[in-house]
Amino acid sequence: MIMKKRTRPTTSTPNTTAEWQLSDELRLLSFNVGHGDCTLLEYHQENVIAFRCLVDAGQSLPVALLEHLRKHPRATGAPDIDVLVLSHVDADHLGGFSRLLAEGVSIGEYLGPCLPTFRRLQWLFAPRIQTAVDKASAFEADLIARKIPVCYPLEGFTASYVASRVTLSVISPAARLLESLSTLRNAELSALLMRHPLPLQWLLEPGGDEPQDDSQQVRDLFRGRISLSPGDFDGDILASTGLPPEALSSASASLETGLEPDFFGNAVLNDTSLILVVDVHLNANYRRRIVLTGDQENWTYIAARHPGGLGVDVVKAPHHGGRVYMDDRTEAVDSLYLWLRPRTVVVSANGRHSLPRNSFRDSMRKIGATLICPNVRGIEPLSAGMTSKPSEKSCFAAMACTSPSGGVTTLRLTGDGDSSDARACVQGAGHSGAAPIVVLRQDIIPASESLVRYTRRELEKHGEWIKGTLAVRHKEFLSRTEGTNDEFAVRAQMAAAEWSSIAILAKAAERHDLVADPGPVLSFAHSQRFFWINTGTHRMREEHKLYRLPLSSEIESALQWVARVPRILLRGTYEARALATRDPIDILSKAGWQVLDSLIGAKLSVPVELVEDEIRPLILPLIANTFSLRICPTDYPHSEPRPGDLYLLLEQKTGAASSALPALSLSGPIWDSICNWHNTKPEAPWDALHQFAKTEMLFGIFFDRSRYGHSSLMDPFTNGLHKKTESVAARFLSANWTCLW
Repeated sequence: MIMKKRTRPTTSTPNTTAEWQLSDELRLLSFNVGHGDCTLLEYHQENVIAFRCLVDAGQSLPVALLEHLRKHPRATGAPDIDVLVLSHVDADHLGGFSRLLAEGVSIGEYLGPCLPTFRRLQWLFAPRIQTAVDKASAFEADLIARKIPVCYPLEGFTASYVASRVTLSVISPAARLLESLSTLRNAELSALLMRHPLPLQWLLEPGGDEPQDDSQQVRDLFRGRISLSPGDFDGDILASTGLPPEALSSASASLETGLEPDFFGNAVLNDTSLILVVDVHLNANYRRRIVLTGDQENWTYIAARHPGGLGVDVVKAPHHGGRVYMDDRTEAVDSLYLWLRPRTVVVSANGRHSLPRNSFRDSMRKIGATLICPNVRGIEPLSAGMTSKPSEKSCFAAMACTSPSGGVTTLRLTGDGDSSDARACVQGAGHSGAAPIVVLRQDIIPASESLVRYTRRELEKHGEWIKGTLAVRHKEFLSRTEGTNDEFAVRAQMAAAEWSSIAILAKAAERHDLVADPGPVLSFAHSQRFFWINTGTHRMREEHKLYRLPLSSEIESALQWVARVPRILLRGTYEARALATRDPIDILSKAGWQVLDSLIGAKLSVPVELVEDEIRPLILPLIANTFSLRICPTDYPHSEPRPGDLYLLLEQKTGAASSALPALSLSGPIWDSICNWHNTKPEAPWDALHQFAKTEMLFGIFFDRSRYGHSSLMDPFTNGLHKKTESVAARFLSANWTCLW
């Protein structure tokens, strides 16, 4: 135990007591780099620097950092920086790294993001991020050339230093997340990247069966690992995303504005930030914990993995005091900091992108945390509840702040207290309790029957049982229909299991609590994606419908089939505004997809409602990116297009000109079986629709009897046709088709 006892006076007095000198100290130096991060951690033992860790280096390396390193050299043989960490590949975090080596700064080891994954996705990012990926790659290559160890830490990684007095732990990103970003292709990847923030709640779900494909080597690489290295990716083992470079340009343009910063794919960088928990034991008796968060926005998964919080002394504010989320959708700045409950929060921002946000500063007041900010306030509020103007989204604007160039703010953490050499923007209560201005109220609410009956483990057990039951039903359905003459037609009419039938099996299995109160189980299992359920209905529970979720390999096969269809003919009703914006997803989502949904359902042997909920959202971006679109009116196809009922003709554009598409004959036995189908026949000609979609065009029959009856999409082109003088194809192609994209 490193403690130094002070000398006692030779003559004792009543007031004399033994005093102990607390010599250990943890320092956090936050360098003012404007909008960006550059944080140096130092552990001092007996006034000697025993450990140094630098996390990020701003847009450019701060001069104050180099001056500090020169004025406070390490002991002989120790590197200037024991551990260098890059939280994520963004210009305002990695810009100064290359100069470190140029200035002769010695480095013990390097922890950074898994660059092979980000190089795979590089074309998705804005030019400045593409440049950042290149710079990070060049810096990493320089480290390797200098024989400095390079590591890609994942959730669960830990490393100890100074006889285990200092421990670095990584709590994010999860290996499964990087595995998905390294293997997903086509529409699955597109659907994931079009969300902000990056969805993370799915990481809490149990992993499903994975297909044995060319990505298996990469999946095996991530499984059970807490760290990787550049050598693990030798041979360029990561497959292409399967998307052309222009595939997501329209999606990028249609994202909502107001994101900080606003460009497509930024959530991938932010929400894969390397989150570092640093534990330091001072004088072997006092633990101090610092959490460095990068630009992490979505904390859904992390909070669920650590439900009791992290016990934080100091936290570097995630994303410069910007938006944060706790449920994949809703901003939750108060919830995040109530969960973290830090004593002190350090933020680095200078008003750019309206950061730090007013709501962030207000949260510090609510939880009683001390806020340390490098900016200088131009006004001093005389009341805690001073209201900001609507135009002042950031506290930087509300407080008329200025951002001094250069400089450093130092926090000192010792066994008997913490201090800072800068004024606090918000003075906290000095502990992790609630702030004095918060009024706490406790309501006593009788426990519901569901809360008394179920624990989380019981919910999981019931959900797994239902999942297994649905899987058995699926296999039995396949065995009953396999090899029959009308196999495809029967599978196109696949129906989901009603809850009432599952309840019978649950009673037989003596799961009486599940039968008595299925609501919590169904809600929990659906949120964990154990199975599909028609959550859109608010009827009695007997009318809930359930089914097994398709495997990712099955979904991929469906997407590949759609990608090979040469043409698709649809019908939809549109207002002038929808046509003027020409937004692909908006236009496609308003069309009638019943035939395609049924064909996909037949191919996967799943209910058409499941296709609509789970698979169609993956298909629409694929179609928007790989098909062209022309329109014409349905009542008079040869007249000018106008708002109202319209035909939509989608044609493959990827890899070939339209002239290279299969010829459109609109004739033959298969064509006749589709067009001669009438209400007198019990089932639609699904086999014929499927075959014709592969060779010429996907089209079909309307299912809304009240509006269309069972009329074919091609009726306006076949009715009254003079067979001797013109063909259906000629009349169809001569319609007044107007190109939208």
